[in-house]
Amino acid sequence: SNTGQSTAAQNPNARYASFIADIAARNHKQAAFTYSGLETTGNSKVDGIVNEVAIQLLRNSVVHGIETPEVRIQRSKLPVGLIHMSLQEQNGQYLLTFEDDGNGIDYKAIADKAVRLGKYTPEQAAQLDKRALIALLFSPGFSTMDKSTMDAGRGVGLDIIKDRVVALGGSVNVASKTHAYTRFSFTLPKRY
Repeated sequence: SNTGQSTAAQNPNARYASFIADIAARNHKQAAFTYSGLETTGNSKVDGIVNEVAIQLLRNSVVHGIETPEVRIQRSKLPVGLIHMSLQEQNGQYLLTFEDDGNGIDYKAIADKAVRLGKYTPEQAAQLDKRALIALLFSPGFSTMDKSTMDAGRGVGLDIIKDRVVALGGSVNVASKTHAYTRFSFTLPKRY
């Protein structure tokens, strides 16, 4: 019957879950998606940004964050990576969070790529702190992958997401621990 499909179309979380399952299958990974919070903000502009950020960051989580089952087992993790998204109302604004229990941010890969792009000498790159390296992730056209695959190096990019969020008066925060987790948090004002 078609009843299941119409609910998936109305329910963005079901759509995100199948989006993640498809990317995971193509990348030989296993990922489970959970969602908490608001179904919608009721503001089509904010919902549009939420959806755009979600597509990019959920893809990033699977491609860059979640390790293959073999690597996860070596790291004493469950073979299935966990990706959680939440949208909440907090202090008169929206808080949008994405977290995965994967690799964590690979600061060395970011520094190496910045050197290859000619942004820094190896000596300069070695001096960069984590904040500076995270800022590079949000610079235009930056991807730690050298080749675009079907899933990596595609989409609007973190630079454009950050620009859109900041243009709305929001902010971006990143927290990460090597081989443990990466968490992206965005605040979005309720009124423009």
